Amino acid sequence: MTDFKNKIKNIPQPPWGPSEKKLESLLRKAIFNFNLIENPDIAIALSGGKDSLSLLFLLKAISGRGFFSFNLHAIHVRGQFSCGAGVDIRYLEEVCAALDVPLHIEELSLTQDQINCYTCSRVRRKLIFEKAKKTAEGIKSVYDQVSDSVIGEEAYRKAQEAKKDKSI
Repeated sequence: MTDFKNKIKNIPQPPWGPSEKKLESLLRKAIFNFNLIENPDIAIALSGGKDSLSLLFLLKAISGRGFFSFNLHAIHVRGQFSCGAGVDIRYLEEVCAALDVPLHIEELSLTQDQINCYTCSRVRRKLIFEKAKKTAEGIKSVYDQVSDSVIGEEAYRKAQEAKKDKSI
């Protein structure tokens, strides 16, 4: 049995180092520039990977700091033959408990012969959005790989602008 207690003590939180400050800055700019958060009720599709965990940590950290306080929820979809099947649910439960973020676990019931990336992705997304609608008063903002892409695109654009500025 894995002891997650020592890992949980090391949850990233401000004050940040230089890399974390940059990530927080990029997240804040993306939220502001693209008007990503209009409602304080936010669900994060929590796969357990570095992208979704980082987004959870950052949103929790900026909640109430320059933005209204967020009502964060994490939604994890698990299934025997899906992406992230190896993620230990106990770890996600411990992380969410330490951050005081409710974790909702949905079951993906596809069989091995039904699995392909397209079908799995659509079914996972449907489960996430259905759970978000049922949670609290109906969560309007659901962040998953789409928001990761928006933040990533913003970071890429800024990096390209910085390169141009340096070459002048």
